[in-house]
Amino acid sequence: MKEKMLGGYPFASSYLLELSVGGEEIEVIGRFSLHSEEGICLIPSIVSHRWSDLNLGTPEAWYVAYTLMNRPKKAELIKQHFANVGINEEMKAYFSNKPVGQFVRDNLI
Repeated sequence: MKEKMLGGYPFASSYLLELSVGGEEIEVIGRFSLHSEEGICLIPSIVSHRWSDLNLGTPEAWYVAYTLMNRPKKAELIKQHFANVGINEEMKAYFSNKPVGQFVRDNLI
């Protein structure tokens, strides 16, 4: 295990560790947070599904994260998912009073 340097803006997480598990490198991000024009937004690590024994975070959290990381293609794929299955109202409420920025607010909340 080794601590890595955080990636700089827009990242505002507490720490980044790299682990080697079974020959694969895995990054562990502590208090995953990103800058927006409104401040620093903590992205929660809430499990919404399991797939092949892996915990998957909520699509809403990943939509916010990808948008704030300026990864529009990934954010758009998740937005299409919302069109098909809807948005988790609890996650929508969670982000409604967080500093997510106006674009996220207009497209998620």
